[in-house]
Amino acid sequence: MGGLGKKMPGTMLCFRHRQRCHLSLPPLNGFSSKWLIYQRSLYLAYRSGSLWLGGLAVACIAVLGLVSGMSLYCLPRQLGIFFF
Repeated sequence: MGGLGKKMPGTMLCFRHRQRCHLSLPPLNGFSSKWLIYQRSLYLAYRSGSLWLGGLAVACIAVLGLVSGMSLYCLPRQLGIFFF
């Protein structure tokens, strides 16, 4: 399916914008929602008196970091396969 970038430049720009939202880059909506989850999880880990709740909050942060890393690997590759 390569080569669609020349035939469909508007679609490619929309696709790039969607990818940037999924990658949670700072000025976009994905960043703000993920940032709020990180902040609340860190606050819960710091303020909770329970070791179980603190561990759960740290595990949530680790899972979000893993998902972000996988997105950082897969999404630009997807753009290259379809549009270049």
